[in-house]
Amino acid sequence: MTKNPEKNRSVPSTPSYAWVILVVVVLASVAAPLNQMKVSPVLSFIMEYFDMSLSLSGYLNSVFAFTRLILALPTGIFLKRFGPKIMGIIALSCLAVGAVLVAVSQSPGMLIFSRVIEGNGLGLMSVIVPAAVSMWFPAEKRGIPMGIWATWFPVGSIIMYVFAPVMTTSLGWQIIALMTFTGIIAGAVPTATFAAAPEIMKKPGTG
Repeated sequence: MTKNPEKNRSVPSTPSYAWVILVVVVLASVAAPLNQMKVSPVLSFIMEYFDMSLSLSGYLNSVFAFTRLILALPTGIFLKRFGPKIMGIIALSCLAVGAVLVAVSQSPGMLIFSRVIEGNGLGLMSVIVPAAVSMWFPAEKRGIPMGIWATWFPVGSIIMYVFAPVMTTSLGWQIIALMTFTGIIAGAVPTATFAAAPEIMKKPGTG
């Protein structure tokens, strides 16, 4: 009777630090949808403030899809060279700069440009995190961590849709951009402190 080699193959163990990495990347990645979704719940306020047409305001969200499309392949290339920590910091920096520019924007053109910068951050993050999970978790054990990370967009969206309208009514729409900036810092600190590639990724000749 032929034995099934799959049953005899040992499953690689998951490094304990992999779960630290997962917490870090989830915190960092939630900052991206916080930034993207901060506009939709308060779009009517922004349109009135800038006297924007409905068609022009559509670019405030559509630029995110465009930047993700453009950045997908280059991000994978740079990720292999610089690693998840540096690329994660770059992504969060784009989100932070974009959030500040959104808060101080005085024209529709500047606002859209700010959203392009934020879109770069989200585009980078959507490639970096799955790659980081793949680095740390063996293929047989990636289901749970990837499932946990998959909550990043719903969590960020829910937070914005719950709090953005209330805060905008009381404090103005610009406060939402500052709120997301705080979320970015909350993700950037652990990323800069704890994020790293596995040791095997640092050995010479391993790519």
